[in-house]
Amino acid sequence: MSLAVRRPISNSTQPSRVGDVSNAGDLVTCVHAHELNGRITMDKRYQVFLSSTFADLEEERKEVLAALQKADYFVAGMELFPSDDDESWEVIKRVIDQSDYYVLVIGGRYGSIGKGGKSFTEMEYDYAKENRLPVLAFLHNAPANLPSKFVEKLHPDKLEKFKTKIETLHNRRSWSTKHDLATEVLASIGQTVNLRPRVGWVRGNVAELNEVLSQKLEELRAENQLIREERDRLSIRLEDLDADDREKSIAWGEDEVDLAIHVKGKGSKGEMDEVLFTTQWSRVFDLVAPEIIGWRSTYNATSGVASMLAGEVSRQASEATALEFYTLTPNSISTIRNQLLALDLIRVEMEETDTAVGSRSMIMRHTVELWRLSERGLREHSQKHARRRDI
Repeated sequence: MSLAVRRPISNSTQPSRVGDVSNAGDLVTCVHAHELNGRITMDKRYQVFLSSTFADLEEERKEVLAALQKADYFVAGMELFPSDDDESWEVIKRVIDQSDYYVLVIGGRYGSIGKGGKSFTEMEYDYAKENRLPVLAFLHNAPANLPSKFVEKLHPDKLEKFKTKIETLHNRRSWSTKHDLATEVLASIGQTVNLRPRVGWVRGNVAELNEVLSQKLEELRAENQLIREERDRLSIRLEDLDADDREKSIAWGEDEVDLAIHVKGKGSKGEMDEVLFTTQWSRVFDLVAPEIIGWRSTYNATSGVASMLAGEVSRQASEATALEFYTLTPNSISTIRNQLLALDLIRVEMEETDTAVGSRSMIMRHTVELWRLSERGLREHSQKHARRRDI
């Protein structure tokens, strides 16, 4: 069997751990790779750690091991380790670290006791649980009916405590014969793999190929990011060019615009008069822009223009006229709004608001139109009023 490196299928910096189990016989790969018509394909495979006592369950272990191997799993267990000692325990821990699933089989024996007072089987279970391996536990359904030599006599209390711990933390799976056990293990491990897929193993040549592909993928991602950034820059530039083109076809700058206001002189008993004025779009924008750096109502946004036109009314009158009321006509407000929107200089939104009406504080809901400079409008306003260096 060829030597392999355990790595996740996605890109990872996880180091090779094969050297940790160099004395572990056939324990190597768990994701198969083969060449088909010049293409390398991978069949995901997993490593299962089989834990149990040995002398009383030797035949059962053989049956389970054979069933798992036929199903393309790789099986690790005590058959790989020469003895139950501290040195062997360190190897066992490393193998559990490298396993994907942990299968525990309990018959009638508790097993050899380690230094901590627990059996090696329970120590293996505790270590697997601590390292968050999916655990599948199978307990004999009638251990009292087993041959006497396979029934625990030295530490029955420890065995019962261990079984209670298992039944508390996991679904109990029962077995009676080695054939039942093998069938149940195979079905349960297949279901668990579907529900909780793990890292698996990959052969060394596939790992190297995976690294090359991952590196290429990162290069493509970086290249794609540069393309996206360039696209965004070009989009902004295109918007600016479109705006420039619009400026050429839409009135702006020194182009003139006719606006009107409704005015009412102080003490006047008649209806409001409508007065028409001609001004320039640059002047209109200069009056509107400072008012709408943040969101403002339409009335506030256009108040500067209305004040300017009202001042013209007073200045041009044959006698000084004190105005009691003045406001832009709806058509003039619409003209300003549409022009500045077409030039992408402002944003307009509608907002619902509540107003208390009358002595009973009756609430009336109405919609208010709000204006704000766009990014382009803010840039236009800022550049026009920025201080220039003396040349």
